[in-house]
Amino acid sequence: MFTSRLQLLTLILLLTPQFASAQIQSPQYTVTDLGAFTARTMNDSSKVAGSMGTRAVLYSEGVLRDITPPNGVIAEAFGINNLGQVVGSVFFCDFVNSNCVSSRTRAFVYDRGAHSILGTLGGRDSRAQSINDGGQVTGYSDAASPSPQVPEESHAFIYRNGVFEDIGARSDTISTIASSINASGQVVGHAGSNTSSRGAFVYSNGSFTFFETNGSAHDINASGQVVGHYGGNDDGSGRAFLYTGGVRQDIGTLSAQHTFSKAQAVNGAGTVVGVSSPSFFFSEGERVFIYKDGTMLDLNSLVAADSARVLTSAVDINDAGQIAANGLLNGQNHAFLLTPTLPMLMAEPNATKAIAVQSVVFLRDPFAIRTALNLGSDTRTRLTILARNIETTAGETTAPLTVIAETAQDRNIDLPVEFVGKVPGASWLTQIVVRLPDELDAAGEVQLTVSFRGRTSNRASINILPAVVVP
Repeated sequence: MFTSRLQLLTLILLLTPQFASAQIQSPQYTVTDLGAFTARTMNDSSKVAGSMGTRAVLYSEGVLRDITPPNGVIAEAFGINNLGQVVGSVFFCDFVNSNCVSSRTRAFVYDRGAHSILGTLGGRDSRAQSINDGGQVTGYSDAASPSPQVPEESHAFIYRNGVFEDIGARSDTISTIASSINASGQVVGHAGSNTSSRGAFVYSNGSFTFFETNGSAHDINASGQVVGHYGGNDDGSGRAFLYTGGVRQDIGTLSAQHTFSKAQAVNGAGTVVGVSSPSFFFSEGERVFIYKDGTMLDLNSLVAADSARVLTSAVDINDAGQIAANGLLNGQNHAFLLTPTLPMLMAEPNATKAIAVQSVVFLRDPFAIRTALNLGSDTRTRLTILARNIETTAGETTAPLTVIAETAQDRNIDLPVEFVGKVPGASWLTQIVVRLPDELDAAGEVQLTVSFRGRTSNRASINILPAVVVP
């Protein structure tokens, strides 16, 4: 379809010399202040769960509610699925003469106003960290000790329908702590003991794979990509990693002055978010990062400037590209939701004319619906148009994206989409190849819009001539 897609970015930049700097500087996310709590997890419906002081909380549709189980003294929420089920841990204490006795921590599930308190693997405490859409819960629990003189071990578990599966018992390490579970039931986390470490692991099909000593895995997506951090923290250093297909990739830090970074979450498109800071030992100077296509960026540079707000860490990213983050607002800790701005059709500076070229020979408009310049017998004209803020997930087709041309007679005509992909060398740009249908013959100036996941872009124009007669 293309003579060379690598030529496209160079051509567009030559046609519009102010283009590159203008696109990088414009905000790519809107920021919603969720309130004075700590976010820890988010689902595809923008529901965010976490903690506020000693209470577990859930933010949904503008309302922050306390979801701490009854009689819970301290609670935190750590995981949420797309059904809105939340998991976390709750600390109970029996008070006798104002003294706390028989203290214990339990994993819990919150589901539409109801709480389920999970048990343990025989020991005192349990904690739930993640839940998938199938209702599988993962976390870790103390296992029964053979004698009072032997400390209890922490074992990773999978819990479903009232049944605990002690997956930690299948490891040759003393302690296993699970952090996340994906749709396939794969679990990631950390394993070790007081004196040694096996590091980050993936548990799948009944067995453990350890892949990074002195590392910890924090999240896994549906494709099996894993993120976390590794490194000995004795000197305050450490690095965020992305683990794909058996290969661990160091994804770096935001600046040379930062010695520590941690990847917290990865979505279906492989986009990673986390925190980068000068040192593991203190939070001063922490900054939130997003990593995609080999590039790490400070999310503070991708939102509208606000001197009262600093984003310090990202804790989750959903498949719509929304990010749950924490930061400071006027010096106070707040949770924030970052939402990608509307899809944007690229237009010439200070104009509404779309940046569009004929896909084979890169001619600009006016266009005809047929052309003699195609490489094969197909005479239909294909156009390459450019857009921003379009992030597809792994395995996603062009189905969620549509391109509409509106004529001067207010008629909307669908342009068949044949290709969607990133522009080489400019991952923030998406190239969309469309075919011009017969209904546009001699339409003159038409207005294009792109719709993606229910959001519609700005309007940008092209001109359509009468069909070229092709011999």
